[in-house]
Amino acid sequence: MSFTFDPFGAHITAAGELLYVSPSTGRMLDAPIRGGVPLIGPQFGQRLADVYPDEPNHGMLRREKWTVVEESDSRLVATLSHLGVDYRVVALFSEDRLDMELTAHNQTSAAAVLQLGFHPYFAVPDVRDVEVGNLSAAQVADFRGDQVYRDASRPVLTFDESGCDVGVRGVSRLVARDAQRGVEVSVSSRAADTFVVWNPGVEQAAGMGDLPDEGWVDFVCVEPMIHGPKTHGVVVDAGGSLMIDMQVQRTVL
Repeated sequence: MSFTFDPFGAHITAAGELLYVSPSTGRMLDAPIRGGVPLIGPQFGQRLADVYPDEPNHGMLRREKWTVVEESDSRLVATLSHLGVDYRVVALFSEDRLDMELTAHNQTSAAAVLQLGFHPYFAVPDVRDVEVGNLSAAQVADFRGDQVYRDASRPVLTFDESGCDVGVRGVSRLVARDAQRGVEVSVSSRAADTFVVWNPGVEQAAGMGDLPDEGWVDFVCVEPMIHGPKTHGVVVDAGGSLMIDMQVQRTVL
């Protein structure tokens, strides 16, 4: 079972049958890899643009070249210093399981506001056959709408050509299940305060130069994130640290 990565972004590009990578993707600083497991930070989207006016969408972690400390066919350890914060990522792969931790240590003399996360693209035969569940005790927010969290009105999220961009809070685990093919992917995190469930759908995919027009059917993203209170980030004191973890298990039912 293959386990590969790219030093730019310390980006996991293959982990057995878990991950999707677009056949049209780039691997340049100005075009992060579309697929695999992008690292998110120091901001999600442009939510901390007032703090990081020069940072691109989702921050620089997925664009910078990391220093690889340890590598094998089942393990990656890499480090990066960015804006006075030292980052360390550890990834462990075994058959159909992927475990990751991303830690940020504030080396500056002042507090830093941070958001961290993982943006995994999970490979599926057809996203329209997938349900993301475990929402019975969750609050959800439509990131394409008013972005207000409310009690989930249904136990699962489903997908069609309109796409999906939903924040989920109040749970530590989500499960993407393809009942027709008897496969599920469990995504857990102890540290995440939010999961983002995303698929671009037809219209957004058509505007992506690094994704085939029909590529949207081939993946679903279930993303553990630390957004912070009211999605305003977490204040990390000088000398302090922030960590996010992710455990992924693929199971044939």
